[in-house]
Amino acid sequence: MVASANPSPDGRFVLVETMQKPFSYLVPASYFPLKTEVFGMDGALVKTPHESPLQENVPWGPDAVPAGPRNFDWRNDAPASVYFTQAQGRR
Repeated sequence: MVASANPSPDGRFVLVETMQKPFSYLVPASYFPLKTEVFGMDGALVKTPHESPLQENVPWGPDAVPAGPRNFDWRNDAPASVYFTQAQGRR
């Protein structure tokens, strides 16, 4: 299932996030496994920046987030550069 598909600012690539199995009744869909891939406009896979596992063990709390990179998107000030967010953990 395609969660999102965004073209790069220069129009040469597409950033695609797809939900992967296994699915779970214990967590919302936003915690399902995600695969982030970059495709060329010809449909060829260019790169797979990240694959996240099922996030069933996220701690509860106001600032709790799944570990690892998330929120992949294109930079608007560069032709085809991807940025992402990653939690830094407690200090």
